[in-house]
Amino acid sequence: MNSYKSKLEEWYDSTAERYDSWGSRDGEYSSESKSLEVAKFNEMLNLIKIKENTKILDVATGTGIYLIEALKKGGVGYGVDISEKMLEQVKKKIIKFKLKGKIIRIIKGDAEKLPFPSGFFDIVICIGMFEYYPLEKVKTVLEEIKRVLKKKGSLIVDFPNKNNKEVYEFQKKERSAGHEIYIYEKGKINEFLKHMSFRIIKSNCAGIEIQFLLKLVKK
Repeated sequence: MNSYKSKLEEWYDSTAERYDSWGSRDGEYSSESKSLEVAKFNEMLNLIKIKENTKILDVATGTGIYLIEALKKGGVGYGVDISEKMLEQVKKKIIKFKLKGKIIRIIKGDAEKLPFPSGFFDIVICIGMFEYYPLEKVKTVLEEIKRVLKKKGSLIVDFPNKNNKEVYEFQKKERSAGHEIYIYEKGKINEFLKHMSFRIIKSNCAGIEIQFLLKLVKK
């Protein structure tokens, strides 16, 4: 799995500068405009009370698309990604959108070993990552996310939508690049999240993905 992570890191490093406009050039695959996924993501955010001191972590932040959307509503941001080149794009956006005062820490790191204390974050975001790993590996990441998330915190994640035909074209393209895409029935994802002690507050179909707004089950 470490070699697989290294391969993903190299791929994201090589695509970082064109990632946000992916699919706008000949020969590149794009299933949907990012605008649909972002719009659906904002529907999730609208259900969360975000204050100026709300701590938000974006795991696998990429170029910071979703972290920046969250920060538009308030809070302070933290981002983690395995790709240094992707993080360079985030840092450019911090300057572009004048968010320097709202970004606390953007670092290269592993989602399985988050460099933050337990119960630190009010909101955790993990979009565009879980499709690359089987559920047993996703479980490891979710356990780490649970560790850093406050008991009353909110989590937004996504998984590939098995009922969207375009997801299989996406899978085919990713396989051609040496990456696997794991696709499950929504019912299986629901059961998996329940097993991980999460309650589904809302789910959205967003292009080839299904987004979930989750809360930890009270014990």
